[in-house]
Amino acid sequence: MIVDFTFSIMIDSNLAESIINNIFLSSLDGASKSGGCIAYSDNILQLIPNTLHCKKDEIIESDDAWLYWRLDLNVFPIGNVTVDNQRKVAHQIISLLEKHGACAELVAEFEL
Repeated sequence: MIVDFTFSIMIDSNLAESIINNIFLSSLDGASKSGGCIAYSDNILQLIPNTLHCKKDEIIESDDAWLYWRLDLNVFPIGNVTVDNQRKVAHQIISLLEKHGACAELVAEFEL
């Protein structure tokens, strides 16, 4: 069985993208800037606006509201990674985002 170790984290936050990237760079041990992205733990983190972003009340109150949150953090491996590594990275990122007042939802073929 082939497991896709790429994952996304949907983010709802009022923080600017540059602030979130700075939080990653200053808080994730070993994170470094790589072009417009961040390299961390054999992965590239790419923060982009969610093209489906919407603030309509009927969507915000639904169970699938995370689909329409403002930002999408794509995380994809650039080295040999394990599912345990990816779970650890996802958990660290989500915890960090929540610590800074953001809502975060993992979108992956694996669970935390």
